[in-house]
Amino acid sequence: MTDAKKLNITFSRGDTVIEAGRRAPLHILSCEGLESSNIDLQLSANAQGDGGTVTVDRYDSKPITMVMEVDRKEDSEAWAEKLRRFFVPHVDTTITVDNCGRQTMNTFRLSKFRQQRTNLYEPFRFLLDIICPDPYMKSVSEYVSNMADHLALFTAPFALYPNGGALSVRRFNEELLIVNRGDVTTGIIFEFSASGPVKNPRIDNLTTGEFLRVMVDMAAGDVLVINTQRGKHAITLNGVSVTQKKDRDQNCRFFQLAVGENVLKYSADNGYANLSVVPRHRYEYYGG
Repeated sequence: MTDAKKLNITFSRGDTVIEAGRRAPLHILSCEGLESSNIDLQLSANAQGDGGTVTVDRYDSKPITMVMEVDRKEDSEAWAEKLRRFFVPHVDTTITVDNCGRQTMNTFRLSKFRQQRTNLYEPFRFLLDIICPDPYMKSVSEYVSNMADHLALFTAPFALYPNGGALSVRRFNEELLIVNRGDVTTGIIFEFSASGPVKNPRIDNLTTGEFLRVMVDMAAGDVLVINTQRGKHAITLNGVSVTQKKDRDQNCRFFQLAVGENVLKYSADNGYANLSVVPRHRYEYYGG
């Protein structure tokens, strides 16, 4: 069970934010499920010998159970109505967890919302059961890099109007080191922006040997987005799905960032110098 004294939780959907914690209007009395999800582990017995063989090893969706109470200084009935209107079924809601200083987040659906006070004169106390379909908690910060940007050659505290003078040069980082500091492999979003003609852009994970190549022709102003996150595999060109344009090579896949160091490299059949490539990702953890 998570220590509620060192735990702060924020629920948010749209413009509505509800905070729970030691100094918040809602106090967390107990919380279970943040630390880990259930593991579906199945084995088959070995026909000739001791032990068995693992047939299923799956990390299930994350159920979280909390008991919370409205602070005695607050209007308990007003809060009860606010909570009833917020915790409703069929709607995705974001949970952000600050557990002893480490912040993580996820998206959940409501499983149960029940009042738990024994009489109406007590502060409003309730049981909250939620389920995160994705069992992995995400880092709150999104990590963004630019594999091709501009490097300043000269800076000054005043305006300068040169005639043909170069104040910056474009730097091509064909290779980029990304360190995944999470507990598990994680998906990544690549945004390819073209400043001129580009044919069949490609991104390689040199650490794992995997790559993803898209068989498209890009023109100046085009933006190609590749999403390799679990359950969200997609490729769009200017907002239109072109997932079917993925190279059919057996090693071409929506690869994940391995835990630890990953060396990424971008290229194209033609016009790679016209590309700006920006990868974005979050760390993922077993628990919050």
